[in-house]
Amino acid sequence: MTRSKGEGTVRQRPNGRYEARKWVVSADGVRQRVSGYGANAKEAIADRDTKCEALAEGNPIRSATATIAQVAEVWRTTTLPGIGTQNTRDTYACRCRVHIEDRPLGQIRLRDLKVGHVERWLNTSTAAPSSRRQDLIILRHILDMALRDKLIGSNPAKAVKLPVVERGDAEHLDMATVERIIAYTEQHSRYGTAVRLLATTGMRRGECLALRWRDVDMRTGEIAVRGTVVGSGQALRRQPYPKGKRSRRFTVPPQMIAELRKQRARQKQDRLAAVVWLDTDDLVFATAAGTPVDGRNLLRIVQSAAKRCGVTQRVGVHTLRHSVATHLLYTAKTPADVVQRLLGHKDVQTTLEVYGHPSSLDVGEAVSNISSTLLGVDTPGSTPELSDDHQKTAGD
Repeated sequence: MTRSKGEGTVRQRPNGRYEARKWVVSADGVRQRVSGYGANAKEAIADRDTKCEALAEGNPIRSATATIAQVAEVWRTTTLPGIGTQNTRDTYACRCRVHIEDRPLGQIRLRDLKVGHVERWLNTSTAAPSSRRQDLIILRHILDMALRDKLIGSNPAKAVKLPVVERGDAEHLDMATVERIIAYTEQHSRYGTAVRLLATTGMRRGECLALRWRDVDMRTGEIAVRGTVVGSGQALRRQPYPKGKRSRRFTVPPQMIAELRKQRARQKQDRLAAVVWLDTDDLVFATAAGTPVDGRNLLRIVQSAAKRCGVTQRVGVHTLRHSVATHLLYTAKTPADVVQRLLGHKDVQTTLEVYGHPSSLDVGEAVSNISSTLLGVDTPGSTPELSDDHQKTAGD
């Protein structure tokens, strides 16, 4: 029997169910194919026609079978690659797989998802508040894509409040402990100089590992921070701009330049020993084969050194950065704007928010200090009495 134009097609699928398909034009003028399913041809056609009507009116076409995990996978492989930096994409992809696709939430059908499902998923998570906040943001992105594609009529995740992350004191070490950690890494690791540079300048891990020899002026001691290492594993690469996308410069002392000269000599030996030297960026710190150093390896080195040095608190590479900032602000009394420029923060407020540790000085002591200072000011002769007019003016 000949089909009339625009009637669509009906076929029986391998699983015995029927599928009715038809090309239609949506309310926004986009031509697309719509499928309906049923136990027989009549049911499939009815399902298809219902979807076609919804599409023509600009309403969402609801999928009967798509799960959150399936939609999340589509988002991860098609939409995520256009979001943020490489580090952000890597983090989001991992958390999407582990905390959404592989969790019971992922097995819920998209059309059945309710606000309560999202709340239970979030509240039963054992992750830290910052991680749970990130997971909810990812789910919102996924459901926004589904909303855009008219798979759902609203985004239930938007009705759930983001977990509040309270900024605590940045973990830091005293300089004597930092020096012990540096000494240990210099004796037991090929990356000891990198650790010393991090602990001297407060550079971010990725910035240090992205440093090129052309960024270091051995004569003046000036270092230019112009990039960062992103990705992980085989996907590691140098990104030509640091976090914040603004380069910065600072000068390091002669002792640090001397250590970098030693690093260059060691690297020349690595080049001679390597069958193939893979470094195309002329990196200051590279593996024995010339590839970028994975920041996770540097983390393990610092953690191991801290443990060997008897440090009981949690220590990471970023702890060295925190230690530099804390020492400069509270021991060396360095102005906050100088520390901000060294660390590469967007503004001074960020520096003060992160490193504004509560002082042990009592408020009463602070007032006492002011009083003592005022009493110690030399005043010539006795203070003259104010006239009535002056007293009145002074009191106003």
